[in-house]
Amino acid sequence: MNCTIFPLRILAVCFYFCVALVVKAQVPTTSCSSDDIQFSTEITNSVCQSDGKIKVITAGADADNYYNYYFSLESEAEGGFSIFPTTSNLLTSIPPGTYNIVITATCKSDNQQKLRRMIRNVVVGGNYELINASYNQQLSLPSFANCASGTIVMNVTGGLGNYTFKMISAPAGSGITTPVVITPQKNENNYTFPFKKYPAGKYIVEVSDQQCYTATVNLDITALGEVPPLYTEGLYMIRPNLNNTDCNLIHVSNKVKPEFYTSRPAYLTALENGMFQIGLAKFGQQPNNWQTLKKDDAVYAFNMSPYKISDFYPQSSNNEYTLNLYIRHKECTANTRKYSLYIKPGTVTYNGVSKCEIYEYTVRPWQDYDGNYCFPLHAVFYKGTSDSGPVYHEVDILGYNQSTTPANLEYEKDYYLKVTDANGINIRLYGNSSNILRFNRTISTSYRYLCDGYHVTTDLGNSNCAGVVYAVYDITKGKGVGLEQLICDNIPRNTESCKLQYDRKYEIRFDIPQFPDRHYYSEITVPTPQEEYMIGLGANSINSCLIDHAQPRANRTDYKAIKMGTTFELRGPNGIYQKQQTTSSSSTYVYFDEMYLPEGDYTLTVTDPCNVVKVYNIKHKGFYNYRDFSYTQTEDCSTLRILPKGVITYEGSQHGTDFRITAGPEGGYSHNSSSSGQEILLTKEGVYSLGICAYGKTCPLATATIDFKRPQVKLAHEYTAAYSCVGTSTLGQIYVKGEKGKGPYTYELWNAQNTQKIERPSGVNASDWPTLIPPNDIAFFEYGASGETYTARITDACGNTFSQKLTIGDLTNLTIAGAPNDVVCVGDDIRLTCLPLTNYTWTGPNGFTSNLQNPVIPNAKRNMSGLYKVVVNPPKCGRSYEGYINIQVVPCFAPVNPILMNKAL
Repeated sequence: MNCTIFPLRILAVCFYFCVALVVKAQVPTTSCSSDDIQFSTEITNSVCQSDGKIKVITAGADADNYYNYYFSLESEAEGGFSIFPTTSNLLTSIPPGTYNIVITATCKSDNQQKLRRMIRNVVVGGNYELINASYNQQLSLPSFANCASGTIVMNVTGGLGNYTFKMISAPAGSGITTPVVITPQKNENNYTFPFKKYPAGKYIVEVSDQQCYTATVNLDITALGEVPPLYTEGLYMIRPNLNNTDCNLIHVSNKVKPEFYTSRPAYLTALENGMFQIGLAKFGQQPNNWQTLKKDDAVYAFNMSPYKISDFYPQSSNNEYTLNLYIRHKECTANTRKYSLYIKPGTVTYNGVSKCEIYEYTVRPWQDYDGNYCFPLHAVFYKGTSDSGPVYHEVDILGYNQSTTPANLEYEKDYYLKVTDANGINIRLYGNSSNILRFNRTISTSYRYLCDGYHVTTDLGNSNCAGVVYAVYDITKGKGVGLEQLICDNIPRNTESCKLQYDRKYEIRFDIPQFPDRHYYSEITVPTPQEEYMIGLGANSINSCLIDHAQPRANRTDYKAIKMGTTFELRGPNGIYQKQQTTSSSSTYVYFDEMYLPEGDYTLTVTDPCNVVKVYNIKHKGFYNYRDFSYTQTEDCSTLRILPKGVITYEGSQHGTDFRITAGPEGGYSHNSSSSGQEILLTKEGVYSLGICAYGKTCPLATATIDFKRPQVKLAHEYTAAYSCVGTSTLGQIYVKGEKGKGPYTYELWNAQNTQKIERPSGVNASDWPTLIPPNDIAFFEYGASGETYTARITDACGNTFSQKLTIGDLTNLTIAGAPNDVVCVGDDIRLTCLPLTNYTWTGPNGFTSNLQNPVIPNAKRNMSGLYKVVVNPPKCGRSYEGYINIQVVPCFAPVNPILMNKAL
């Protein structure tokens, strides 16, 4: 061996072994040689949790020099799977992982001479995932309490696929004989059970991949107790469909009351999956057609042939009912909600536009609950005060989006309007008197305030008279007292006047030369503005999705316009600051940008363009916030029940609060919300986000993360063992333990083929043959003999089950102690291992002791080299067993670093 070609770390190890070879050469040669023995492996990867195989193959000319070959398995992971020494070179029931195989044998010619070899880093592959089965809340339908109408949809992943579904329990009175195998319809990971009318109640379903694992799901089909109520009742249900003028169609516009389903997941699911219907019929009759009831705003068109819309107008002034509206469950039609209503006779509205010479009068259909007609409508204008006068103007209205052509009516004249529908039903009877059709003298004004006066802008509306004379007079002393002073004139419409003074009286006057009798004047007086602004912090809009966020505003308390150029400065705690200057001449509010406005003391500084400064101190209570947000959880076999707690506040006071799951695996939760005191159910493993929201909102002010992991029972490798105390004893000691599932656990012992259950022998105590075992206890079977293989079945309290094969090993004269590395570098860890027995007592160099199965000694030094011994006292054996491992600690770096040199001493 040429030691000079290795790196420095390996150099020291190489040096150690070179010296060891020289020492070995000085030892007298024994009768057994192991120079030509090779060991190799054939690996079968694990398909299930733990069914991999390793076959050890022995070859070489010196292999026959030894007998009593024993093979054992040690995991490189602490507490991992291991196999007791066995004479079989086929090691079975191995989970995926990395292992070391220890091989021991005895020299045929010298029983004191032992062979010990280790095959390191043997990898058994496999990626089996336990079956993850859950009840899909969003796709499964609830059932009515008195009528079976539920459905079952399950999400299933993991396992080997090709699942078998078995219903092992159903509610009493369901008519389902259990156990029964179910063949659901598969859609990706969703499995829909074929029977569509399951009654409400609790069910238990087993899902198995027929080879590796059986998962049990407890599900509960919710019982519905009532039919949804509608948000709107009475006349407002009937709305015209503006795109349809069929006289036989009646349109109902409505939605379900949100409070009915917002905190009841079953009803939301039922609505979203179309479990309810809506129908319309003549009063006292049943509908002849039904439509699916929508949760949100929807319009339903019902063909009422041979009846027309006007047939359902009340026939008297008592407004008697003419229609029945029904809501029912689609499958359980006896569960019905009924509304009685009638259609209000339609009416029309008009729009009048004052022109200079004439008055334009336009009629259009009403488009609300009192606008249900049979088109076309016919409008007739008569001269005079009744329909007995001569016809002046008539026109047809063909639909909702059409108005009549204008009727040009003369001022100061009487007209009578009559509107009928296609069936001759009177829609509108209206007399327009000369008092109504006067010249429109409406004038609108707006003001722009200045420091020393103001401007006024006026508008004559729709009048298009030419040559209107416009003038403003100062009449402060009163009309008729002295000469009225002309301030400004000939100002075009929608244009500011000249500057006017505060606290003086003015007359704005319009004269129309071609119609001397048509003129108008208006008196105005604007007092000097008292710039008092909002004392308190209001908001133009409030962000319910962020804590204490809003768009603040300030406004004049008299709601008059703010002087152009007025500056507002808002200051608050922790440097909160905004500045806003008004830019609109007609603004009565000042809006700031949306910002964070927590509870605290604020100042609002207002500086007008006249340099008048006012400061307002404001105690702000905040906007949307929350307090005491938390949750408690209760877990059963298939469901995590979340009970949220907390309160949304608004301006410091308690506000309506919703809790909702804002993120999580699809199908594992209901999308709607829960109010305080109501549980939220999670049925699928995964990470969820629980949010606290303002009532009716979907965005949370705060969230909490919930990591739901359903109990899935697994083998606890470090506590599982099978051995016999003496060579051919029939007293096998089989220890097995499940973990991660929900206790207590049920353990059964079956034959190697897992086809026949082994009952407790008559000579074995009941305490040595488990039935129900608490989660922290280990099941013990006293049965079998060395070399025999059995199957342990482990089932947790939720019904999840799997099987594990165990081969009984012989403890007599076997090496039970070992180490992943028996040559350790200075400064590394010494890792000692022992087969999974009980009552460990380790001793070693420098007074080392430990009672752990696999102790770790950190920071190895040279003086830790030597023989380590473990003594175990397995129960039921009546004696102790010893194991030994020789550890050598060597320097693995060149001794140039003083610190490393000190560590090696």
